[in-house]
Formats: sequence, structure tokens, C-alpha cells
Amino acid sequence: MIGIQGVTKRFGDHLALDRVDLDVPRGQTVALIGPSGSGKSTLLKCVNYQVVPDAGSVSIHGRTIGQARSATAAELRAWRRGIGMVFQNFNLFPHLTALQNCMEGPRHALGLPRAEAQARAEEVLEKVGLADLRHRRPMHLSGGQQQRVAIARALAMQPKVMLFDEPTSALDPELVGEVLRVMQWLAEAGTTMIVVTHEMGFARNLAHRVVFFDHGRILEQGAPAEVFGAPADPRLRNFLSHVGAHRRTA
Repeated sequence: MIGIQGVTKRFGDHLALDRVDLDVPRGQTVALIGPSGSGKSTLLKCVNYQVVPDAGSVSIHGRTIGQARSATAAELRAWRRGIGMVFQNFNLFPHLTALQNCMEGPRHALGLPRAEAQARAEEVLEKVGLADLRHRRPMHLSGGQQQRVAIARALAMQPKVMLFDEPTSALDPELVGEVLRVMQWLAEAGTTMIVVTHEMGFARNLAHRVVFFDHGRILEQGAPAEVFGAPADPRLRNFLSHVGAHRRTA
């Protein structure tokens, strides 16, 4: 479903991504782990084409955008419509209710009639457990509830793939579980996902494959039992020794 080939990205003298290759089969969840600044979030932004790779290409469902040609604004909009993106911060429209936030994309990006957009928004809010709070604005929701609205907003676009950039990092510890439960439901439902996470329990229990990043490169990847149970790379062993015992399980 997602094919990343030779993706390289520099920011000035900093090499953020160094010839990254990664394939994500349909219906699988891949967890990206590694120290802060290792390139994980930059890779997600290259998949969503928020960041243009200096080299390499990204394909989704057989369709490719690479740096070799300049994509038009219309092409980029079409590309992003197939990708659901959930950020660390919720990025909700503060003046709109949860329901209205979830209706905006289907109405204005997909051109759905208001009634159809509302029905779709109500459906996804019910799936993330927020149907009874659909008329509340973000300021009247907890951080975990706002992040669940952000997930519902992405799902309302019916994307081919979902990208999560540390979706629980901005939450108080007691709110993390409610977001992870929604992500668990998505994983078990066969949603194709790439998840940048510091939640080792989620990576261990729900990902099909775990990928360890450091200094813009993939140093090790494999099934969770292999990566967590018998890590081969010394930098991965060091990373897990520092974070593994301190992260909650999903």
C-alpha cells in the first residue's frame, strides 16, 4: 500500500533522511521508534508531501509522487485526500464544534452535500466514542477527546492510509489510554497505518512491524518480538534500555 524508495532529505547541512526504503503492506501497522530528531516525523511529512524529498519517491496504492517533477497544487490536494494525518497537537478549528470539524473536509475537499457530510461525521465520531460530545467546541473537550476528534476528522475523509505523528505526546498520562484504544481499534480493523510513537506498549502489542530510526536511517526493523526481544543493533539496545522499562503498555 505504501512504498518509500530512496527518500533523502536535507535541511541545510543537516541530513534528516538518508536513502530510506520502507514498504507497508495493505492493512498493516508499522511503528517507527527511535530518539527525537532521528527523522521519523520528517518521513511522515514526506509521505504526505508536506516536505518535498530531495531524492527518492513515495507511492501509495500504486500511485507515485517523486521529487523529479513539480507537482501541481491540484495534484498535491488529490494526493493528500487519500492520506489521513494526525499530529501531536490537535489542530482543530477552535470556533467549530467536534461535528463541524469533522464535516469540513468532506464538504469542502470532497464536495459532499451537507447532509451526507454530517452523516459521515456523526458516524466517525460514534466510532471514536464521542457521539454525545459532537456539539462541543474544542475548548470544552479534554486533550484526549480533542485528539479523538482529530482522528475522527481524518477518518471522515475515508483515507487509504493513516499517519500518526506521536499522537499521545501532548497528552497528560491519564488521557493516553483513550487515544491508544481508538488506535487499537483501527489496527484491529485492518487500517493501513504508520505510527511514530514513544509508546513502546503500542509498538510491541499492536504493530505488525517495528522500525528503529537513528540519524535519518533505518538501523533495524522486524516483528515486534524480534525487535524488542532480541535487538541486534547496539544503538537499538541502548534506546530500549532507556525507554522500554518506562513506557506503558497499550
